[in-house]
Amino acid sequence: MYFDFKSIIMNKSIPRLIKICFAFSKGKRIEIRDKYEKYLKYWNFAHQYEKKYKNYYIFMPLHCIGDLLFFCNNLKIFKNQMGGGKIVLLVKDKVRYDFVKSFPFIDEAEIIDETVYFHILFSKECNYPVKFKKNKLYMFNPDMIIYPKDVKLNSTSLLFKYLLNIKTSKNIEYKIYPSVDDEENINEKWQNMNLNDKTIFISPYASSLNWKVLSKDFWYKLAQKLSNKGYNVVFNAPDNDFSGYNNVFLPLNQTGLFAKRCYASIMFRSGLVDIVAVQNVQNLYVIYPKLMEHPSLGVKQKDVWKKTYYFDSNLSDEENLFKIMSLNSAVGINSANEIIFDGDEENLLNYFLSSV
Repeated sequence: MYFDFKSIIMNKSIPRLIKICFAFSKGKRIEIRDKYEKYLKYWNFAHQYEKKYKNYYIFMPLHCIGDLLFFCNNLKIFKNQMGGGKIVLLVKDKVRYDFVKSFPFIDEAEIIDETVYFHILFSKECNYPVKFKKNKLYMFNPDMIIYPKDVKLNSTSLLFKYLLNIKTSKNIEYKIYPSVDDEENINEKWQNMNLNDKTIFISPYASSLNWKVLSKDFWYKLAQKLSNKGYNVVFNAPDNDFSGYNNVFLPLNQTGLFAKRCYASIMFRSGLVDIVAVQNVQNLYVIYPKLMEHPSLGVKQKDVWKKTYYFDSNLSDEENLFKIMSLNSAVGINSANEIIFDGDEENLLNYFLSSV
């Protein structure tokens, strides 16, 4: 019979020891116990997967799509640098599971209950870079990472290169790995919707920037005017979110393939834009909000970004954030048409009608 001595010590012996050591100091005992119980939840989670994936590098990256794209592509270099070894990623849902499993150098992936995923990812601060070892869980949440005071990064693409301690001075090649089934599904989708080379892909939503600065009415007006010019408009949105137009909500790799077949793509800046951009799509237009606000945290998110990235004192916070998050800067494609929305929807509408 197998006995997990580590688990016995952590879950039984240490709590008993705390109780004994602080038997005559109730307040201190409760304080120490509460801190330990918080740590123990993380330890039990990590221990569970460290037992399951022996001799693997075990990574739990942040769920954001753009971050995941950068992180996964860096793992190819990481694996070569470490002389091989298996890699497993812990992710929060099937969308991300299917995406990370498509990378040929990622060996395994596992879906974690979303509530548990976020609890663990925000449970403790981490120091990076480190000397990576197999059979140990490493979490990559930029919001919870402690950086050396002399380290400030210039772009999101450099973040995971730094965290994974990638030594090469060469630029990382960012790409996706769609399957034959992905290609076939897009061909079928294209035929079923009777699309052609005058199709325009519109993606209005985002997670890390405040997409609500643009009204839904703006997107409807844009779609109508583009349709009047003879274009087929397809929205990246759940079914019937934009009634009267084709709506698609595809797996990440398929979204990149779909956009690649379109005449143009108009997208609010999101991680999905990174997926599309690495497919070298034509006529890519990307909208940024002037204030660079997070949709739920607002400008408070700037304080987190300032801990990670270099802010030029000669630029405003918004100008610095644009420089950091610029698609052309992050992915290095230098071909996207990047537009900062200043609140004038009519002006933005006219821009697209004259440019597309």
